[in-house]
Amino acid sequence: MLTPKALCPLLLAAVFLVSGTVAAQNTPAPEWEPYHELGDLYPSFALAVANLTDSTMDAKDETNIGDPNGIMGIVFTPDRDDTRISVQLTCASEPKLFGPAMIEVTLPAAGEEYRITPVMAFDQAKLASIRQPTTVSVTYTVTINGQRQPPRTEPLRVHSINECPLVLTDDNDDATMDWVVAAYVDEDHPGVKQVLDEALAKRYVDSFVAYEGDQTRVYRQVLAVWQVLQERGNRYTALDANTSGGTRDVPVQTIQLADESVRNPKANCADGSVLMASILRKMGLSAVVVFIPGHVFVGFDLDEFGEKQVYLETTLLGVEPVYAPAAEKQLAEQLLGNTTDAKTQAAVRSFVAAIESANQTYAQHRNRIQDGVIGYAAVPIDDARQEGIRPIRVK
Repeated sequence: MLTPKALCPLLLAAVFLVSGTVAAQNTPAPEWEPYHELGDLYPSFALAVANLTDSTMDAKDETNIGDPNGIMGIVFTPDRDDTRISVQLTCASEPKLFGPAMIEVTLPAAGEEYRITPVMAFDQAKLASIRQPTTVSVTYTVTINGQRQPPRTEPLRVHSINECPLVLTDDNDDATMDWVVAAYVDEDHPGVKQVLDEALAKRYVDSFVAYEGDQTRVYRQVLAVWQVLQERGNRYTALDANTSGGTRDVPVQTIQLADESVRNPKANCADGSVLMASILRKMGLSAVVVFIPGHVFVGFDLDEFGEKQVYLETTLLGVEPVYAPAAEKQLAEQLLGNTTDAKTQAAVRSFVAAIESANQTYAQHRNRIQDGVIGYAAVPIDDARQEGIRPIRVK
């Protein structure tokens, strides 16, 4: 029979065992923080990266776990090897911009900082419908090694769909994002086809045949849509780039969607360039959107191999040139032929002046554009489509 004296060591051992177990259970889990690629949510960026086939988000970095194009999640540093973690993100307020997104992973190395991003089920129609900045609530539910952490609900600022982020500036580097502009180009919008149909109905050209013909025929096709836009009253209006900040500095360019551009004749340089790029692609021509500090213009290939490219200054739509573009006099004569119609002559003068102006601008900045200097870029829309960037659609 055990005496009280004999029981004391056993009771003491049991106390230590129980207290040790409780202490292990109450040990605080390592801290984690919400992660957003741009600090705030930019709908145009979210939609642009949604279908990327060649990730621009460091997909080969083994500390980036989950969706290689992920823009939301958490940052977490485990305190032991092979830490099991599950992360769920829920949009906890209206508008419900995404459905619940969850990921479960095992993190191999203690002390490493991991970025964990689930695949986000964004509601593309709702993202595309946001015209004014708003704020939504995001709830983060995290479980670490079987221990569910207290849920956290954080505000997330959401920008207008018309804000196209250009550069992400942080403490280490500047990352260009001007390729997002390709998401604003929508060659399949019904309004874009209407421009081509109108050019055909007015017999500005007999047909749109892309590169079936010589360079003069390519010019004539672009001139035809230039005439239509000019007669519709499409004109330049000065709407400058905005700079907005979330948790980081992200300059943006305001750009209308195709749905807005075909209805609104007033356009800034980016609006006009994106609309023209949409029309060019619908015609079967390869288009490029060019950025320089404070300005955007468009270019297109004159042949199917891209051996010669010219540029077009859409801000000159409807502007009567104050001088005869001597450098492009031959082009003007080719496009005019024997035409004596005053409206056609005015359109040709405007069109040729717009080409000469944009060509000069590109030549002036060519080296910076080709060197990839921040603020300078030429975004080929064909390449963007091949990489998975699709047009933003408003349903």
